[in-house]
Amino acid sequence: MKLIYILSQAHSGSTLTDCILGTHPDFISSGEMTYLNWQLHRTKETKSSTEAQNCCTCEQDFRNCEFWSKVFDKIKNKTGKDIVSEPKSFDLAYFGKFSYQNRGGFKKGILDKTKGYIFRKWIENGYSFKKIYWLEPKVKLWVENNWLLYETMSEVAQKPVVVDSSKDLRIALLMQQYKPKDVYIFFIHRDPKGLASSYKKWSNKKGKIFSVKDSIKSKHKFERLVDKYKRIKGLSCFDFDYEHIVQYPTDIINEVVREIGANTNYSEQSNKEFYIDPSKQHLVAINPMRYRGKQLVRYDESWKKHLSDEEIKLIDLAFD
Repeated sequence: MKLIYILSQAHSGSTLTDCILGTHPDFISSGEMTYLNWQLHRTKETKSSTEAQNCCTCEQDFRNCEFWSKVFDKIKNKTGKDIVSEPKSFDLAYFGKFSYQNRGGFKKGILDKTKGYIFRKWIENGYSFKKIYWLEPKVKLWVENNWLLYETMSEVAQKPVVVDSSKDLRIALLMQQYKPKDVYIFFIHRDPKGLASSYKKWSNKKGKIFSVKDSIKSKHKFERLVDKYKRIKGLSCFDFDYEHIVQYPTDIINEVVREIGANTNYSEQSNKEFYIDPSKQHLVAINPMRYRGKQLVRYDESWKKHLSDEEIKLIDLAFD
C-alpha cells in the first residue's frame, strides 16, 4: 500500500485534488482523515445529514456506509477497539488536536500545545521521531494506528493507493518517517490572488473581517515551510500549483501514477472535460463541495471580481 498525503493552505484545492486523484481505479479518495473520529463522536446521538456535513459523501451515516462500516469492523477485529461506539478508543492523535469547544467537543490544553510544538519542530528539522518518544510516548501508537487505518481502507476498497487531504503537517512527516518508501507528500501552492479571493469570500460568508495583509502573511509562511520540508533528506514529494492541477488534471494523475508505479492502463478523461463525483467516493470532510455530486473541474479566475484594486496592488507588491 502507498499513501499520498496532501499538504496545502486552506482554500487551496486540497479536496478537489483528492477527488481528482480518486478518479484513478487504483486510488481511494478519503478526504480529511483528521476528522474521522470526530465525525463518529458528534453523530453518536445525532442524526447525520449533508446539511450538517457530518455524513459520508455517499450521504449515509458513517456507521451505515457500505465502505466505512466494513473498515470499522476490520479495525475492531484487528485491534479489539470499537471505533463506532467509542471513537477515542482507537487513538489517531486527532482528538484534542483541534479546538471543538464551540461544537461540543474537546479543547487542547497548554501542555499538549507545548509538547506538540516542540515535537513538530523536531521532525521538521529531519530528526527521527523515535528519538523523542520521551516527550510524547503515544507517538508510536499514533503512527501505528494511522497506518493500520490506511491499510484497512486499502484492503476494503481493494485499491493500493490511499489519498489523505488532511493537511496535518505533523502527521505527514510522521507517516513519511514511518514508511519512507511508501509515503508521498503532495504540496499544493495556490496563486496569492486566488487564495486571497477565496479567503475573502469565506470571511464575508462567515461575517468575519477579511485582511489581505493576513492572507499575504500566511502565504509567505506556507511557502517558507514547504521550502524547509523539501530539504528534509529522503522526502518523497510532489510539488504542484493549484492552477496547473485544475487545468491539467489528467496530466497530474499520469505524473503521479508514473512516479509511484501505479496502474497506467486505465480510461483517461480529457483535461478540458474532466469530471469528479464525490458521491461515488467516501470522503470524511471538510469542503462542502464534496456533497455536490458530479462536477466539471474548471479553472476559476473569479478573483478578478472579488478583489479590489488596492488589494490586488498589495498582493503584487508582496510577490513581485
